[in-house]
Amino acid sequence: MRCLRLIEWAKTRGGWIIEDDYDSEFQFAHRPYPSLQGLAAKTGHDQHVIYVGSLSKVMFNGLRMGYLVLPQSMVTEALTLKDALSGDSPTHTQAALADFIVEGDLVRHIRKMRRLYKQKHQLMVTMIERYFSDSVEVISQAAGLHVTLRWYGYLSEQEWAERANACGIVIRPFNYYEQFDGVGQRDWSGAVLGFGNVPMDEIEPKIRTLAEMFKS
Repeated sequence: MRCLRLIEWAKTRGGWIIEDDYDSEFQFAHRPYPSLQGLAAKTGHDQHVIYVGSLSKVMFNGLRMGYLVLPQSMVTEALTLKDALSGDSPTHTQAALADFIVEGDLVRHIRKMRRLYKQKHQLMVTMIERYFSDSVEVISQAAGLHVTLRWYGYLSEQEWAERANACGIVIRPFNYYEQFDGVGQRDWSGAVLGFGNVPMDEIEPKIRTLAEMFKS
């Protein structure tokens, strides 16, 4: 298994794997993949994996709370670095969150949100197929809180984003995430459409609007 070989690689070299398990809670096509950190713990090699997570997507952005699962030998140094970089996180927030987790409310909340986001994702893909037909291709997996599109020809990704913004719709052109001029390196255009905060009844009209400006 590739994951186990990667863990063995880190062990052999005495190094660490930093695992950012982004959006792992929101996999819609299948059960979430096991984390490297969990696999490493089962084989006694968890000292070689540092697991990074955030509660911003699972809960809400204003919480501003993340976490690390790391070897016991690194805890003291990690706390020192955290204090130097951003200071202590509010104790009352951590205590409330700990109770929320221990009492099982976090797991129930994730299950509820996974069902909701799955419905939103399915509706997004259905509406894109309806209004864009073969003009664009969905290239992202059935996971997370966004849909990524690719297309050839038509208007540029930057122009589409600007037109959408003028109508109060935020989409991210693909070059927003690139450190170089990706448009000059690619023969296709792309954009990321988020849906996390979009109400279900607004998805169809927004996709229809995007399609109209895309083809105009």
